[in-house]
Amino acid sequence: MSFCSERLQTFIVKILNLPKTKIESKSVSLFGQSRSMDKHCPSFVPAQNGGREIQKDSSCKSLEKHWLSGDFTLCGHLINVRLILILIVLLLVLVTGCILAIMKRIADVESSSSSPSSQTSVPLFPPSASIAQPDGTGNSSQSSASRPKDWYLITRKDWNAYKTARDDFYLKHPVKNVIIAHTAGGICLKEVDCFEIMRGIQAWSVGNRNFDDIPYNFLVGGDGNAFEGLGWDVRGAHTKGYNSISIGIAFIVSPTEQQFEALKRLLAWGVDIGKLDPEYRLLPHNLTHATLSPGRYVYEKIKTWPHFTEERFYPN
Repeated sequence: MSFCSERLQTFIVKILNLPKTKIESKSVSLFGQSRSMDKHCPSFVPAQNGGREIQKDSSCKSLEKHWLSGDFTLCGHLINVRLILILIVLLLVLVTGCILAIMKRIADVESSSSSPSSQTSVPLFPPSASIAQPDGTGNSSQSSASRPKDWYLITRKDWNAYKTARDDFYLKHPVKNVIIAHTAGGICLKEVDCFEIMRGIQAWSVGNRNFDDIPYNFLVGGDGNAFEGLGWDVRGAHTKGYNSISIGIAFIVSPTEQQFEALKRLLAWGVDIGKLDPEYRLLPHNLTHATLSPGRYVYEKIKTWPHFTEERFYPN
């Protein structure tokens, strides 16, 4: 502190352009605080050690102690400023690191949810397999086109379906009818969002409609994936009176072109593995009951597909 006091005294003398031996009737202001040196100590005399010595007055000694204390010396203030700057820099580094870590985490989640994962998605076909495509006559013909890499069947386990207490009734294969419907509620364009909607539909069907499980055999999400509801074998609860003779497939809200393509390939796969009759009938939900499902847009779209029929049929 004596070093800082000496430096401060030299600094004051230089600023005020005074002789080193005396300061008279001058006020010094440091950081907005003024102190009059001659009010209590009229003179300063050189000390043998090169420093400053104030008259042997108790009030002057008290003033010297106060004036040259750490709170009012330039060195003390500089030290405080340096400490504050160091703390600010450390705080900025910490905040920046946290922000970068959060941004990286968000980017990882976006990346993992924007494309199907090989660990949670099951390809509908092996990469080298051909796809049975319906032709204009209602029969299936083998196409040389391979399964698109961006289309998957998401199983019940994958979308984390709730376990339900149900008595399964099984369909007789090959099934001759497919009924197309749509759901109400939110849309999903990412796999993780579709998972939530699938669980929501299942919970609402069980809790509000007293179904044993999700009512559809399959659903097609806005991410372009097909989702297993009850699958090819278990009888659904999608269309009263028709459940034992049909496969029920629902679009999750109004579909995109990607969803229509996914539905085509799902149907082709069903024919290829013997779950659907090669001459199956494709029927919109509103031709079985008074309902708006699957909507006018879907109706106009699928009416141009092979297997579509407007002929009403009734269960045997």
